[in-house]
Amino acid sequence: MKTTKDLNFTPHLQGCFRAKMNFDNGYGVSVVFGKYFQDIEGAVLFNDKLTDDIYNGLLPADVDELMIEVQSFKSDEIFDSDIPF
Repeated sequence: MKTTKDLNFTPHLQGCFRAKMNFDNGYGVSVVFGKYFQDIEGAVLFNDKLTDDIYNGLLPADVDELMIEVQSFKSDEIFDSDIPF
């Protein structure tokens, strides 16, 4: 399973960094942090498009948990996270 250690952060906005990773099941994650974000923000992607599932105030361990859950989804399932962020 991929976790935060596998993310490659690149400059996104001035003073911010972003990493995006897509998984074989069609889902993915986008993670940003920096000047305009008080904490880490994570979002779930489907077919490389942003879903309504955006999480603020994450710790790296929270991002790991989100990534592991997203990778476990089957491509024909609708994302319905039970992570209490």
